[in-house]
Amino acid sequence: MVLTAAWGDVAALVETVLPRRCAACGGPGGPLCPPCSVAVLATRHPGGARLVRPDPCPVGLPPTVATARLEAPLRGLLTAYKDADRRDLAPVLAGLLAEAMRVSGEVDLIVPVPASRRSRRRRGDRPLELLCLLAARTLPGRVRILRALQPRRATRDQSGLDRRARADNVRDSMQLHPGARCPAGARVLLVDDIVTTGATLVEGSRALAEGGLVVRAAVIAATTRTRLSGAGMPTSVGSWKPP
Repeated sequence: MVLTAAWGDVAALVETVLPRRCAACGGPGGPLCPPCSVAVLATRHPGGARLVRPDPCPVGLPPTVATARLEAPLRGLLTAYKDADRRDLAPVLAGLLAEAMRVSGEVDLIVPVPASRRSRRRRGDRPLELLCLLAARTLPGRVRILRALQPRRATRDQSGLDRRARADNVRDSMQLHPGARCPAGARVLLVDDIVTTGATLVEGSRALAEGGLVVRAAVIAATTRTRLSGAGMPTSVGSWKPP
């Protein structure tokens, strides 16, 4: 499913939401007060979005660009946005995601990591897709945002799992959406909010690559267990080649 009008209307509405209290400190001046806005910007990697790799790096991880480090106050904002009904944070988080998207290079399709059925029932929407739509507005040209992946089976909550358990949990858990029209060889940017061990991105990349797609990835933030791999995308990483 190509995401356009319906989510676009929601995105426009989010941008006009009346300010709340600051989502980081609870003080006046939401969605973020000026001091907390500065603190969020301080989590960005020096020099901006760049290639990152979990340590240890799992086999099959696509080249992955992250804008920031997953630490306070950004960590709390991501949780508030997804699980505490703070959709007014969408423009802030989408701005960070857009930076990673731009550094990732030219792509044909943007594919959000699919939410589990459990998460969709709890949240009532797909918050990652909204961030993708807002961020994609800043990219040159017209890039389709496609719901190309869907869950194949149920998975456990990843938050309490170690590296090996995370990999086992998501292995073979995704598949191409039967209605997705993805031209073979299309350049796909797989998007998630964070990267920790890389297991989710590996699984999403596997499912997309089975459809003949060339995959790289972009996230808002990476945990401190990741290593920086230079400023921006390299000329070649694994099977990835520049467009």
